[in-house]
Amino acid sequence: MKLVMSNIHVTTKCRICDKLEVKYNRKTKEEDRIRRWKREGGRHRTASIEASEDIIDGLNRDIAKLMQERRDRQNKLN
Repeated sequence: MKLVMSNIHVTTKCRICDKLEVKYNRKTKEEDRIRRWKREGGRHRTASIEASEDIIDGLNRDIAKLMQERRDRQNKLN
């Protein structure tokens, strides 16, 4: 068994942080699309907007899972 006596901070992002960044960027992109479609008016069907809202809901669930996983890993280190 190896005991760790100190933490070494690195400047690179962890795998979870990278995934979170991708999810946040995708969520922002979908929200921008919805705003644009609503601003342009009736050209886009409500089905497209609803599909984007479903994607955003899925992304929110994924983000919550990743945030919990990151908290769990941080608590294990403390």
